[in-house]
Amino acid sequence: MFKKILSRIRNIRIKPVIDFGKYLTKKIILTIKILLIAFFLIEVFGFFFLKNNSYYWENRFQFISNNSFRITLLNTDPPTKFWTYVPNREIETSAAYVLHKNISWVEYWTSFKTNHLGLIETNFNKDDSEVDYLILGDSFLEGQGGGPWLSKKSISKDYPKIINAGLQGASMVSMHILESYISETIKINNVVLVLISNDFKRFVDLNFLPVEECIENGFCNTINDWEPIEDFKSEEELLALSKKKFKKRQYLIENLGYNPALHFFSTTYRLYFYYKNIIEHHYNPGREGGVDHFKGNSTALLKLHEKYPNMKIIFIPQRDEVGMLGKINHDTRNVINFMDKENINYNFCELTLSDYMLIDGHPNEDGYKKIYNCLNQEIFINK
Repeated sequence: MFKKILSRIRNIRIKPVIDFGKYLTKKIILTIKILLIAFFLIEVFGFFFLKNNSYYWENRFQFISNNSFRITLLNTDPPTKFWTYVPNREIETSAAYVLHKNISWVEYWTSFKTNHLGLIETNFNKDDSEVDYLILGDSFLEGQGGGPWLSKKSISKDYPKIINAGLQGASMVSMHILESYISETIKINNVVLVLISNDFKRFVDLNFLPVEECIENGFCNTINDWEPIEDFKSEEELLALSKKKFKKRQYLIENLGYNPALHFFSTTYRLYFYYKNIIEHHYNPGREGGVDHFKGNSTALLKLHEKYPNMKIIFIPQRDEVGMLGKINHDTRNVINFMDKENINYNFCELTLSDYMLIDGHPNEDGYKKIYNCLNQEIFINK
C-alpha cells in the first residue's frame, strides 16, 4: 500500500505548480509597484495642488497673558453678563499644534493693546462720544492667527473713527448685545459686520464660553481652552506646555478615528477620509443640532439691520470652503439663503487657501490684508 502511494507521488508533475507560484509572485510584485507609483503620484499631485484645508482643533493649544478677561454687565433686567478683555492692557496670544509627541510647532504668537472698552485699540479715544463705524465680528476681526489687522497701528491718521469690537468666538447674539452695551454711552453712526457662517451656529446667549469658568480658571472648553501665562518667554516653553496638555487630551484625539499626523502629511490618507465623509453625510445628512442656535442668531442679525438699515456686511469664507477641495458648507448656505430672503445686503471677501495659516483655521497676514481691503471697499467706495 505504501509503495503504491509513494509511486503516485513520484509521478506528480511539480513544474506547473512552481510555474504558477512564480506567475502569482510576479503579479503581486507588479501590483505592489503600481500601487506604490499611484501613491507617489497622488502625494506629489496633492503636495502641489490639493492643499490641506482641514481643521485640527483637537491638536491646538492656545495661550494668553494671565488675567486678560473680565466679566462686564449690560444694563438689562436682570443684567446680562458678557466678557471683554481687560481694558488698557498689552495682551499676548499664541497657539501651538501638537500632532504627535515628536511633531509640534508654534503656529502664531501675536500681541495687541486694548482700549478703555476692553477691545482692540483703534483711533477711538476715551473722550470721544461718537463713532463713525462700529465694526462687529469674531476672531477674524480680532486678528487671531496673522495678528491684529484693524488697530491703531494699522490704520491711517485720516481713517474714519472706528471701534473694533471683534471678540473671539462671538455669535450674532453676542455682537448684538455688545452693540447695545456700547450704544448706551456712544453714538454709533453705522455698523459693519465682518462675518463667517460659524457666527450663526454658536451659543445664542452671551455666555458662549462658560464665562465664569473661562474668566476665573483660564480655560473655556475642552478644545478651545486657554492656558494663562504670566510671561511669554520662548517658543520652547510654549511647546513644552503644549505637549503636557497633549498627553491629557489623548482620549479626545484617539476618538477622532484617524491619525492627525498622517492626516496632515498624507494626501492619500486625507482623501480617503474626505470621500468617507461625503458618503456618510449623503446617507446621514441630519444637522438638527444647530437649528435653535441659527434661529436666535439670525433674529439678532435682523435686529441690528432694523436699527442700522445701511449696515454693511462682509462675508468671509472659512478654511474648509477654499482650496481645490473646498466647497460652500451647509451653514454658509443657510446664512446666504436667510440674508437673501430678508433682503439683507452683503458682499463676499474672497480668500484662497494660501491666505490661511499653515494649519490653523484663521487667516495669515496676507489674508487679513485682503479683509482690510474689503473693509475699505465698504467704507470708502460702497457708501
